[in-house]
Amino acid sequence: GSGQQNYPRIVDDRGNEYVATGVQLGRNSTRQGVIEAQFTSNVPMVATIQFENVSANATSIAVLEFFFENGSWGGPYRNKAQLRNIPIQK
Repeated sequence: GSGQQNYPRIVDDRGNEYVATGVQLGRNSTRQGVIEAQFTSNVPMVATIQFENVSANATSIAVLEFFFENGSWGGPYRNKAQLRNIPIQK
């Protein structure tokens, strides 16, 4: 649906698209695809993005795409990040 346009998504190496069913960032989690968290420079934070019913035939994620906003200095400023060619370990 149109409400899912901001949700993280993946496309596998076979061209199938999947929308995230859950997101966890630090201690915050949601099943709505949108989450708020504050980051500190150079401090790692654990993140989990859950996808369901990914094809067993997929061997890699062609693209993982997610959006983020920087609300400082008069924002929010919307940005998109893409990670590519991620191997799937089975």
